Amino acid sequence: MPGWTNTPPARARSATRNGRPCSGWPTGWRLASGIERGHAMKIVVFGAGGIGGYFGAMMARASHDVTLVCRGAHLDAIRKHGLRIRHGKDEFTVSNLLATDAPGAELADVVICGVKLYDLQDAAQAIRPVVGPGTLVVTTQNGIVAHRILAEHLARGSVCPGTVLLSSHIVAPGVIERKTPTATLTLGDPDGKVSPAMLAFQRAGREAGFSVELSADIVSELWQKFIMLAATAALCCLSRQPVGPITGDARLREQLERAMREAASVARALAIPLPPDLIEKAMRFTDRANPDAKVSMLEDLEAGRRLEVEWIIGELCSQGRRAGVPTPIADLALACLGPYRNGNRRG
Repeated sequence: MPGWTNTPPARARSATRNGRPCSGWPTGWRLASGIERGHAMKIVVFGAGGIGGYFGAMMARASHDVTLVCRGAHLDAIRKHGLRIRHGKDEFTVSNLLATDAPGAELADVVICGVKLYDLQDAAQAIRPVVGPGTLVVTTQNGIVAHRILAEHLARGSVCPGTVLLSSHIVAPGVIERKTPTATLTLGDPDGKVSPAMLAFQRAGREAGFSVELSADIVSELWQKFIMLAATAALCCLSRQPVGPITGDARLREQLERAMREAASVARALAIPLPPDLIEKAMRFTDRANPDAKVSMLEDLEAGRRLEVEWIIGELCSQGRRAGVPTPIADLALACLGPYRNGNRRG
């Protein structure tokens, strides 16, 4: 990510390192930072936006050793006032964490990577100093490419693909609002292996108040979410509409379902196992969604920000060519959104 450095971070004014014990680690497991079983984990959240910041705050509230890497007004606010989390009528602030614009060089037990897809290569270089032989690097990005991008730059076996069921956004500098009743992070090794680090993080997350699920087929999990996301992003951005007007209009809803089936055809041609009723469930999910809900790509498009279109819709087109499956809806969306991929500036 342009602007990230590896200079030693400055501690937030209110930060502390309390190290209160946290039970439940696998017997005999020694964490990457050298902390013995039964003590707090060292967590680095690289890209402490709505998703990463939420998980980091929950881990800090449970007395884990948390570093949040972020920038700008968000960083300044966390340093001065701590990170505030809102969820309905509930609200809390965590100050026992380190807020910085650089991850430093102390090995982490877990790195939660929450930057945008287009920033992943730069992020990989920036987090390399904190990734050791036992470090677990968890991806939270949408799509199916994040773990592959990070794996090109980090130690073999350290990257663990993840998918998130959580809507959480920065609503003001230093303030994150969770909008969904559930907060679930599903992760897994592409080869189906379960490491002691994964089990330790699962236990820590559950004790901290969010769900960590271990999947035996994380590739299928990624594709299931990707199919719904790529289709919804395409229709929302092409029509410049949130979810409600699309599911409420017969013609748009038909195109949304076609786009999902198009993406699912690509997955099946690539031998990705999918539930037989995936599309029906996905359509029911969108029907029940908040009618004003917007995919992040539409929010970025409306705000004139850079788009992840190449890594989501473009990736579907690429996988379709690889599988020999036509993707006309995705091809159209990619072409129409291409001029906006770098923001309002064309090209």
